Parts: sequence; C-alpha cells; structure tokens
Amino acid sequence: MSLKRNILDLRKRKEIVLQGGGEDAIKKQAAMGKLTARERIEGILDKGSFHEYDMFVEHQSKDFDMDKKVLHGDGVVIGTGTVYGEPVAIYAQDFTVAGGSLGLMHARKITKIMDHAIKMRIPIIGIGAGGGVDGQVLVIHDMLGINKGFSPRFLRRYADLHEVMTGAVTSYVEDVKSGDFPNESEQY
Repeated sequence: MSLKRNILDLRKRKEIVLQGGGEDAIKKQAAMGKLTARERIEGILDKGSFHEYDMFVEHQSKDFDMDKKVLHGDGVVIGTGTVYGEPVAIYAQDFTVAGGSLGLMHARKITKIMDHAIKMRIPIIGIGAGGGVDGQVLVIHDMLGINKGFSPRFLRRYADLHEVMTGAVTSYVEDVKSGDFPNESEQY
C-alpha cells in the first residue's frame, strides 16, 4: 500500500471514529439538548487546542457477542489541551458509544491520561456520561450557569458560576505548575 493510500485510509478511519456511536446516536443526543463527548471537551478547552490520544483504540471483549460490535474509542475520548493557555489533560465518556459504559480499554484509556497528567504535573478534567448520570449533570451544569452561553429551554438558571469556576481552575493550574499543590498533607 502506498503512503498516499495509507494517509487517505487513515483520514477515512478518523472520520468514522469521530462519529462515535454514529450519526443517529448523535442526533438523539442533540434532540435531548446534550452535547457529544468531543463537543463537551471543545467547550471547555481553548479553541483548537485539543490533541486526542488513542482515537483508534477498540474494545477486545468477546463475551455476549461483543466481538461482533464496533465501539469506537471504547466509549471514551482522551487527550490534552489548554484552558486559558494553561495545559490540562482531559477525558469525556461518550454516551453515543454503548451508553458511555466502562470497559477494559475504556478504563485503560482513562488511567493512561491520568498517569500522563501526573507525569506532566498538569490538572485533569473528567467528564462522565452514562445511564443515570448525563441528564443530571446537564441540568445541574446549566442550572448553575457552568456552561457559558448555553441554556436549554426546559430549565431556569439560578447562578452564573462559569466565571467562578474559570477562576478556580486557573488557580488550580497555577498551584499545580508551581508545585504548591498537592503538598504532603494532600497526598495519600
């Protein structure tokens, strides 16, 4: 296979993987006012700063006919980016892929990005999704004004915590970078 053909094949595979659980699953999420895992990540990070890791990882389960299912990224998106120019590690469970349920490769990807964050001494942001979690997170985040500029029609905003949280994350990043956090009393 030629280099050009390999590159075209890689781009095609990437387009498929970026669809997570598929176009129908994404439309279903959007109809409920929910963002995809990648949209959530992009909404938190500085524009264009996200670098995804292990995009092509697939599950390896064989039980219950799982070997016949394709679960892109095994239901979790991981990587690094920046928040106000400061580096962070991040992961988001992808509800469009098997309801965001935890599998072996899914867990390995999360622990990999956690290990990377520890090694690089940068904060990590985790965004959960799954049965019984996603709707609650959405409502709480929007009710408290955590998502700047987005408010579903079905709820009322009772606070504007976006700026407060942004300041807190900035302080956290500064403390991690300076080595002030965690100190001995804040470790196991």
